[in-house]
Amino acid sequence: MDILLVISSLASALAAVLAWTAKLWWGKEYSAAKNETIKAKDAQIELLQREVQNYRELTPMKIREYFLSVKEQLEEYNNALKAELDEKEATIERMRADDDLHNNVIEELKAEKEDLRIRLNAIRNQIEGFDREMDSIEVYLATPIDALVQKYGRVSRRPAKAPTGNGKTDAALKLALGEPGATSEDEDN
Repeated sequence: MDILLVISSLASALAAVLAWTAKLWWGKEYSAAKNETIKAKDAQIELLQREVQNYRELTPMKIREYFLSVKEQLEEYNNALKAELDEKEATIERMRADDDLHNNVIEELKAEKEDLRIRLNAIRNQIEGFDREMDSIEVYLATPIDALVQKYGRVSRRPAKAPTGNGKTDAALKLALGEPGATSEDEDN
């Protein structure tokens, strides 16, 4: 039994040494954690002390000064926005005036276009009239000379003289062209 007593004594001593070692090790960790907690609390205390100092400095005069400063900054910003708004409105008015000018120019161009269209139609009508006259002249010119000779008698092959304004030449031309109402009696006058 003595051996058992010695082993149990040694085990108790070993357990006490292990417990004491664990206590030292946990003590160091606890001490480090406690120091960190203390440092965090010190930092928080310092922050709170600064806030308290700022609140002490916020006297009614300081608050009024801060309020006036903020008010002045807001008024400057408001004035800048008003100036920008006025500038934008002026730009809009200029654009509207330009649009009115453009609209007036467009209306003038439309009126000019309509005038040109009317003039073009008048010229087309004149051209159509000239075409009709040309067609009737071509019909007269297309009539063979033999048919004219049979219809009106013998026609001289000499070139006609330019009209002198007397009735004989005009009547001869009318007769040669086969115009209605032209007779050989007119030629004799």
